[in-house]
Amino acid sequence: MLPISYEYEYSICEIKTKENVLLAVGMIKEIGEDYIKISEKNNNSLQLVRCGTEVKINIINSKHGFRALSGEVFTSTSKEMKIVNVLKLADHDRRNFFRVDMELDAFIFLNNDNSKIKKKIPVVIRDMSLCGLRIEVNCDIDIDSTIMVELILKEKKLCYTCKIVRLINRDEKHLSQYGCEFIFNKYDDRDSLWSYLFKKQSEQLRQKRQVKI
Repeated sequence: MLPISYEYEYSICEIKTKENVLLAVGMIKEIGEDYIKISEKNNNSLQLVRCGTEVKINIINSKHGFRALSGEVFTSTSKEMKIVNVLKLADHDRRNFFRVDMELDAFIFLNNDNSKIKKKIPVVIRDMSLCGLRIEVNCDIDIDSTIMVELILKEKKLCYTCKIVRLINRDEKHLSQYGCEFIFNKYDDRDSLWSYLFKKQSEQLRQKRQVKI
């Protein structure tokens, strides 16, 4: 019996090597008793993978959450991939699920210590995943601070609460990069965020394949 519920059928997933190199993004087409079938999504063809290759499958479902699995490729075409010998993985590195490099202008809101007014600060989002993002900003922010991130995805303004979890880098121009973790509530529009990341990741995969050709 597979370590995943049938309720994950039609969920978005990404396929990676053991070294976390992205191979493909797709959709869980079918969950059998001893296999998983992954199909292309939105005409984004799957990369051909040699039979017997060990892979990781990271799955996201807005209702049931994350699942990290491993398995072996049994069959592989541009339309469908069949995975067998499926095992559950610890999802401690789930912040890397669907991580996409980008250069996206946004704003953050910080509480002003001297008043109840929130200060609006421009930032650049350097990468984003299903669990958080990396921002570049020209000011210092305390670790464990809670901020509000305002961004526009597909011409839609969205706001998400985030927690500053670490300082990644600070350069000679006083630009600082911080790792932030999403703090979702039940009213947040997660589907728009996940749909955007899926689309951006698919675009980057197509560009890589075109460069190789």
